[in-house]
Amino acid sequence: MAVVGNINDYMRMRRGEASLTQNLSLPSNAHNILNEIRSVEDVIARAEQESITLIPFDIEGFVLLFGIIIKPDMNMDIETSGYVTFDNTQKQWIIGVNDSQSSTRRRFTIAHELAHIILHGNLILSEGIHRDKGLFRDADYMSAIEKEANDFAGKLLMPENKILELVQNGTKKSDLLAAIFDVSQSAIKYRLNQCGLSWIK
Repeated sequence: MAVVGNINDYMRMRRGEASLTQNLSLPSNAHNILNEIRSVEDVIARAEQESITLIPFDIEGFVLLFGIIIKPDMNMDIETSGYVTFDNTQKQWIIGVNDSQSSTRRRFTIAHELAHIILHGNLILSEGIHRDKGLFRDADYMSAIEKEANDFAGKLLMPENKILELVQNGTKKSDLLAAIFDVSQSAIKYRLNQCGLSWIK
């Protein structure tokens, strides 16, 4: 199975240099991710088994292992980061991503939507589609499932043990940490605050 290693590879495929559906052998039981993966730890363990890059985490490559389709969309409104739905005909999960946003924002959106599949998959199956707006808006205005998905994505893309290791070894600037994990400034600050490292600027 061809694996898209990073967002640039994926974008080249989407532009027509190759077709995802033609080059990927997609499993018919892609929805079984609900049974196989339950936590961030499960994701990391499976990624290690499949030789997926962990830092920065190859989120595109990981989701494609389960036949999850990534659909960039230039027509989403500016407030919408992405969506997740399940195609009952093809038996495939689909993650839609706002293609007008930065590559780091898109990476977090994919991780966030993956979290919804793993944590809230049965709810989404009953809803049909779940759309996400403003992933880092005030926590007081986020629903419980959005907080859970944000926390899952943050722990996956920015593992606490790796952050602490980097900080202990002298990397104490948020922009450097953001570059290492290939995430946005807002994402790394969100995660640093969770890890009790809000003093890092």
